[in-house]
Order: sequence, then C-alpha cells, then structure tokens
Amino acid sequence: IEIHHSDGSIRITNKNWKDDLREEWRMQDGTNIKVFKNDTKILSFPNGQREVHTLNHKRREYPDGTVKLMYEDGTMETRYSNGRVRVKDKDGNLLSDNNITK
Repeated sequence: IEIHHSDGSIRITNKNWKDDLREEWRMQDGTNIKVFKNDTKILSFPNGQREVHTLNHKRREYPDGTVKLMYEDGTMETRYSNGRVRVKDKDGNLLSDNNITK
C-alpha cells in the first residue's frame, strides 16, 4: 500500500516484506525512514548520516565513522573513527575521555 501525502511524503506498507519492516516513509527532501516491528526506526539522510532509534538509545552515524549515542538516562557517548571515546552525563559534564590520537 502506498499513500501519497500533500507534503510530498510517501508512506509504504507491505504485509509480504520478508524482514521485520513494518513501514517505510520517503520524504520529499530525500530522507528515508524505516520503521520495524520491534519499534526500531532507521532514518537515512541525503547527506549520508543515519540515525537509529531503539528502545534503549538513539544513535547517529556520520559518514566519517563517528557515532554518537544518547541513552535513556540522558548519558551521551561519542565514538570517533580514530578510537577516541568520550562520555558525558545528561547535564553535559564530562565523565570520561580516552583522548586517543593517531
């Protein structure tokens, strides 16, 4: 089933999808959103970034390999492509930073 909305977005559902996909949204700006049966959402942006929403955390993946995670309690973790990992609490206070440089 394909539903076209007035804002240009398209919602697609198909009961015969083999994976656990429940629905897919295609936005006019090029953003794609996939919603799975376990309530996980994957947003793919035209600039190459991806955002994954799960029940436990939200994760933003950047084209350079950097990954930012935000947990339910507000804790934020940033994993850089060079191996550096930085963790902040919900208020933005630095909890740990291994500051590895290559």
